[in-house]
Amino acid sequence: MSVQINVRTSEDLVKELDEEVKSGLYKNRTEAINEAIMLLVRRDRMRKIEERMRRISKKLEGKPSVSRALMESREEADEL
Repeated sequence: MSVQINVRTSEDLVKELDEEVKSGLYKNRTEAINEAIMLLVRRDRMRKIEERMRRISKKLEGKPSVSRALMESREEADEL
C-alpha cells in the first residue's frame, strides 16, 4: 500500500532531482525520493546500531575478553 505525502523543498533541489531522473538514474521523481528516504532511514538505523555498540563496548571495558581467554586456553593446551 502506498501513501501520498506533500513535501516542500527548494527549487534547486527539485532541479537536481529532475536532472537525476532525466539522466535515467531513476524512472521518476517518486522513485528518486523513495530511494532518498530509504537511504536516510538506513543511515539513521546504522547510527543507532553504532551507538548501541559503543555503549556495549564501553560497558565491557576492563572486563576479560572471552576470545582472548579461549585463545590462551588453546595455547596452554597446545603446550601440554
